[in-house]
Amino acid sequence: MEQNSFSVREGLRSESSLIYDEAPGALRYGLREVLHVLGYQTPTAQRLILCKSLRVIPDRSNWTDYPNIEDEVVYLLETEPWHKFFDALERIRQFLSEEEAVVYYERMNALFADERVGYRFESGNIVRVGTEEFHDAVRVAQHALTGERFAEPRRQFERACEFRNALPADWSNAIKEAVNSVEAVLQIIYERPSATLTSIASNDFPAELPGNIKKLFLSLYGQGSGTVGARHASIGGNEPSGPRAELAIHMAAALHAFAVSELDAKDS
Repeated sequence: MEQNSFSVREGLRSESSLIYDEAPGALRYGLREVLHVLGYQTPTAQRLILCKSLRVIPDRSNWTDYPNIEDEVVYLLETEPWHKFFDALERIRQFLSEEEAVVYYERMNALFADERVGYRFESGNIVRVGTEEFHDAVRVAQHALTGERFAEPRRQFERACEFRNALPADWSNAIKEAVNSVEAVLQIIYERPSATLTSIASNDFPAELPGNIKKLFLSLYGQGSGTVGARHASIGGNEPSGPRAELAIHMAAALHAFAVSELDAKDS
């Protein structure tokens, strides 16, 4: 979205859910506007950079900008699978100068945000993004798991986020690593390196801990063990999804903060 557009000036923005695992038409067509700003203003110029980034041979039978090459450009934008289209968006940088790249990333991130597409460019790569609430939860977990003592669960939690951010996302492994990170924290706190999360929650939690808090830990474990490909449920479990993976990461973040601040303090 342009910085001085009406919607920005008036503080008006869609509050609809973010779009994942898709390249909607408005994003695909919006790329042409970005290319136009960068100087690729004719269908011929746009076809050149699109074919290079998509790794597609231009149709040599198309000679005139309108309607032939124009139709070819539209076809290229409309038919490419979303993840391949995102690959091409990343490769476009190869054909830009340093100054053009700055404008390209800025314009593309504004386009992602304006069209409610849940991705953005960071350091030249397209990464998955979420709500500020989600990122706040991730920061809480990373803050709680500081120090060498919690290095391994921190790595597991970060892997959960990496699987969630992958293109395409790996929901099963995101859930698995989120659960594993909480299990690892409890193993460290209670010095039981081979114990399961359920065993620790059932046998080691302090007696005064409210049962509903214990159920939160067991619920997270159940989400992992009952999800296809996450832990034990390879067949017949729940199919993983984006919202379920984000819920697992949210829960893990909150449980990390609680375990390190309260359970670790009680144990020391």
